Amino acid sequence: MRFEIEDGILTEYDGSEEHVVIPDSVIRIDDNVFEGHTEIRTVVFPEGLQEIGDSAFTGCTALESIELPDSVTLIDSLAFYECCALRSVRLPRDLEEISDQVFMETDISTIELPEGLRYIGDGAFAGCKKLKSVHIPDSVEKIDVLAFGYMSNWDTDSEKIEGFELHGRLNGPARSYAHEYEQVFVPDDGDLSDLPEFEIRNGVLVSYNGSEETVVIPDTVT
Repeated sequence: MRFEIEDGILTEYDGSEEHVVIPDSVIRIDDNVFEGHTEIRTVVFPEGLQEIGDSAFTGCTALESIELPDSVTLIDSLAFYECCALRSVRLPRDLEEISDQVFMETDISTIELPEGLRYIGDGAFAGCKKLKSVHIPDSVEKIDVLAFGYMSNWDTDSEKIEGFELHGRLNGPARSYAHEYEQVFVPDDGDLSDLPEFEIRNGVLVSYNGSEETVVIPDTVT
């Protein structure tokens, strides 16, 4: 394997290995370093790694799993975009932000988001057809445009992924996101009894949470 490293930054990779071991001296993987290396199946990341740059692994179509060390604080936009064989991801414990389109169009079926995560970017998990259920930690403050449950995030007419559910606290961003993008929301306690029967926003009935045989829609609904 051939690596070019400058002051701890991996700036270039010129290899053809299926199994890549990144040197311990690397603290940042620069933008586009492994982009398009379709032969890579596994990557071992050094324990002191801090940052993964924009599109660093975009199009690594054979990459199957990643375990990111807890030292990583930044995973930049499109870092693992179109890694279509990527099934298993272990995120850093102290990660606070998942950038735009980071895992878009991967084969992820489950993901554990770390407590302390604050922001989930635009289209972060769009196009993940097998991802049908995600729990949003209490720490999350914002979920951006079409982050989950859609085939892409390139436009608002993108097709929804059938059967997707978003789990989280009743007064958190998971519920707001689910309503805005017409997804199924499941509260953490699994009990919908605390929700109002009708949820109405500016005259629009966005959710019905009742179980009556006969439903009377409020007069305020336009």
